[in-house]
Amino acid sequence: YIGMTVQSLCLPVDKGFFKFERETRISLIDEIVSNYFSETEALTPAVLQPFPVLGIPGWDQRNEQQSFYDNEEYFRKGRSQRR
Repeated sequence: YIGMTVQSLCLPVDKGFFKFERETRISLIDEIVSNYFSETEALTPAVLQPFPVLGIPGWDQRNEQQSFYDNEEYFRKGRSQRR
């Protein structure tokens, strides 16, 4: 349904990240997540961000149309900064 979201941990990657092969991307994400948890005391709800499941490519046929993302009730702007 249109309001479905999951809680996600958003982590920064360099601009060139998506040019790497899948295996390299997975390895880099493992390293980023490992560093995050070694530097963070706890994973709290404050650091999690809602992620609109229906925006995942292939999840819903409607998301192939750009107008699908015009729904600002569901596809909201992200937080301006991490807490």
